[in-house]
Amino acid sequence: MQPRFPSLRQLDLSHLVVGSTWLRELGSLRCLKTLRLTFQELNNAATAGDAVRFPSLPSLAHLSVGVWPGPPELHIQLDGLPALTELELEGGRVAVQASRPPPQLKGLGACAEHLAVDFAALLSLKSATFSTEGQLEAPASIAAATALTYLQLDEWGPSALQLLCSLPPSVRCISVLDSELPQEAADLVGNMTGLVGLELNNGGPVPAEDAPLWAGLRAFAYCLVAYDVEAGDVLKGLRYASKLEVLQVHLDLQHPDIQLMDMEERSAQTANLVRNLPGLMASDLSYSKGASRPCRHKGAAVDPLAGLQLSCI
Repeated sequence: MQPRFPSLRQLDLSHLVVGSTWLRELGSLRCLKTLRLTFQELNNAATAGDAVRFPSLPSLAHLSVGVWPGPPELHIQLDGLPALTELELEGGRVAVQASRPPPQLKGLGACAEHLAVDFAALLSLKSATFSTEGQLEAPASIAAATALTYLQLDEWGPSALQLLCSLPPSVRCISVLDSELPQEAADLVGNMTGLVGLELNNGGPVPAEDAPLWAGLRAFAYCLVAYDVEAGDVLKGLRYASKLEVLQVHLDLQHPDIQLMDMEERSAQTANLVRNLPGLMASDLSYSKGASRPCRHKGAAVDPLAGLQLSCI
């Protein structure tokens, strides 16, 4: 049977209630390059214990799947997706497998109920984003992803600390967007002397003032939920960040204490936080009115570091 749209290159479908046969028949769309699917329910699977295999699509470069809740598990065999460069997963139970390293896969993002990833096969993976609220199998195996340079943690979960402890030395930038970051993790990050970029959000703890991290740091982003007498102490370590090229200090404009301040007061408070940075004067800082945007040294490039990612830079 010939596919109805043999030349289709992009497909975006949501709220799907389909059977596993429908998913298998997607394999007839051999020209697909971008595919976004969000499943509400997968019906008529053989049994709850039977895994559902994602079809082979030789031209697919970008894949995003919102997986149905609960069983059956979705198996994504990367051997059948040889052109895939970016993979995004959200929802239920997913296993990402490969019998040989996929040469093109550079980016992986996952917020799944249960996730199993064969990191040893992902030798080209550069960027990974996880929400570890769900279960990540064998988080220590990320050490095998030796090309990884960027890690983002959206939610702090039970496997997050082990993931941080096991990062390969190739990681150059870490972004943590959850205020639940424990001090133990902040101390661990503070000893990662290979990092050049760090983003911490929602007012969570930061590495100690004397942590070796600061000396080599070239980009730093931090979100304040409110200004108080301790806010300046939080950023004391930046005094030793002599290589810093990009600095961003965010305000949470939804916080009641911040909403009470006028724009001049907000700008003055932010400048006060970094008054002791080497070579950086309060007059060098600017603030964008009307949005939760960072302060940045005038003239600094948005991304001056080749290969460095920070989600708020």
